[in-house]
Amino acid sequence: MKTTTLYRPIGPEQLAHLKQRDFAAFPGEEMQQKFFYPLLHESFARRLALEWYLPQFGAAHIVSFDINSHYLEQFEVKRIGGPEHTEYRIPVTQIDRLNKQLLGKIQLLSSYQTGALNSAGQVITPVRSNFFHLAGQLSNSSLSCLA
Repeated sequence: MKTTTLYRPIGPEQLAHLKQRDFAAFPGEEMQQKFFYPLLHESFARRLALEWYLPQFGAAHIVSFDINSHYLEQFEVKRIGGPEHTEYRIPVTQIDRLNKQLLGKIQLLSSYQTGALNSAGQVITPVRSNFFHLAGQLSNSSLSCLA
């Protein structure tokens, strides 16, 4: 089976919903959006996390997930800018079907919170980076510091 890895920037509330589902499924009704927008490039997810989620929520996270590539064939890849600015637009009404196509757990790749300035003058402080299957490796008390 061919798989595709997709990425998604999320805020603290969305992270809490993923924790409630043991990182095994994305929420549908809680998203309050018409579409679910998984991204094809981690760099684009990071940019959105740092430029949009972090200023709006004070914390931002990037998750990745593997999904059955055959399932994705029904959706068109949308390019919304440069070559890395590509995404799928999956109706939220189909989130349960998408969740059934996930291969393994949703992985928390990076978390950021407002804090020190980086070299570009952006206010970010990495909290955690490059850890996988978070739900199985950290206790709930460890996770609460990320929400």
